[in-house]
Formats: sequence, C-alpha cells, structure tokens
Amino acid sequence: MTLPAAAQTPVIPIPPVPAASGQTESQFVAARIYRALVGREAEPDVMAQAAADIEQGRTRQRVNAIVISSDFRSHTYGLAPDQILAQIYQGLLDRDPDASAAGWQRMIAMSK
Repeated sequence: MTLPAAAQTPVIPIPPVPAASGQTESQFVAARIYRALVGREAEPDVMAQAAADIEQGRTRQRVNAIVISSDFRSHTYGLAPDQILAQIYQGLLDRDPDASAAGWQRMIAMSK
C-alpha cells in the first residue's frame, strides 16, 4: 500500500558532523535531537545511551522517550506550535522551518 504524498514522512538531512567536533555521527545526531527537543545538551551518560540507541536503529524509540519526558513538557509548556516547530528545526538543522514544514504543521492542527 502506498501512502498519499501528503502522508509520507519526508527525509530531512541533518547537517554533517563537523570534522573538529570529535563526535561520532550517532553522538552528533543524539546531541542535535536533545537540543531540538529539550533545548539543552544531555548528561554524558544519557548521551552515550542515546548514541547507542541511534547506532542500533532505535532512534524513534529514543525520540518518543524524550517527547514523553518531563524535560520536554517543561521546556515546551506554553509554547505555540509554530515556536515548537522552529525550536526543532533550529536544534536539528540550524535553520528556520520552510514552507513544507508549515504545511505539515497545518495538517497536524487540522487533524486534532
């Protein structure tokens, strides 16, 4: 079964790991995810586990765990959806959301 184009999840490339960072790709992605979702760096032990989860293909489970955490709730409490979306884009991609992201935001808002 093929999903309609509007229902397919787009692939958004995360910027490459800076050579001087000393991080593996999974550490870099884990750091970006935490910054995007809770606005800060994770503790070293949490970061190590998150990087291991990413290496083992459990990125979705890690993101879900962050989103249901009290850190995420307290960080995003009171923010408008467009502010949360902008925070996620800035944390993951170092840029503001584009028009296609605004379309996803409208679709999500309409589904509630």
